[in-house]
Amino acid sequence: MLYPAIFAYIFITDSTGAAVPVCYYLCHGGCGMYIELFLLDNMLMDMLICRLAAAMCGRRPHIPKALTFSAAGSVYAAFAHTVPRLNSLSCKILLCLIMAFALPCRGIKEYFASLVGMCAAAFIIGGSAFFWVYATGGAVNGSLIGGVSLRIMLFAASAAAAMPSIARRMRQRKIQEQNTHILTIIRNRKTYTLTAMVDSGSSLMEPVSGLPTAVAYIPGEAGSIPVPVNTVQGSGILMAFRPDRAEYGGAELDILVAISDKPMHPQALLPPAALPDVFV
Repeated sequence: MLYPAIFAYIFITDSTGAAVPVCYYLCHGGCGMYIELFLLDNMLMDMLICRLAAAMCGRRPHIPKALTFSAAGSVYAAFAHTVPRLNSLSCKILLCLIMAFALPCRGIKEYFASLVGMCAAAFIIGGSAFFWVYATGGAVNGSLIGGVSLRIMLFAASAAAAMPSIARRMRQRKIQEQNTHILTIIRNRKTYTLTAMVDSGSSLMEPVSGLPTAVAYIPGEAGSIPVPVNTVQGSGILMAFRPDRAEYGGAELDILVAISDKPMHPQALLPPAALPDVFV
């Protein structure tokens, strides 16, 4: 096969001692890959790792910076085929420490968070590729036969492209769970246990009494106290009631509860003014 002179080409030695023009094995036959495809493949996977790590850390990746580090990583991978020393554990650890700077970080704490995120993202994406190898019979007794096929590379890239969205959702759910407590409302000898969260942007209160007002979805309940509501979608009136007792995270609250006619998640939202001093 003829290769354009403009493209660099790497030779390594196969098991027979013959020099073969290959920098990355695609399958059992040991067929070669253009060096530019090898670089682009590694650069793409590095970018996907940076993207997943940024999503896991809750950061917004700086695209030019991530591209620069990804390109440097792909060049390192190419040279690692001809310089065995670059495949040593110490060099790989050093590379990992440098690649962590691909994510924006302010201070040592965020740097170590980026480092953990990059390592976790690399293990997750690499693990998805090896999972597909095992699933398709490409491994025997725990060992990988030959190299990684183009089909597996495409599978890993496709899976990695969808992972940041999943990571963001999991992170958002975790933060939501940390900020969510149980709101217990007692009215007319009925007890309602709701998941509730503090809405930091809410200043809802009943204008006459000045009581802070929570909004909750409680099917079968109705209020008799009108509470004006102003949102970005417009203004309106919610009907509220004063519970016999209300507790949030074990602390008693002095609030009104406005009824929402639509299901909510979490089931109730509290204005910051409703919280006792223990939560402030």
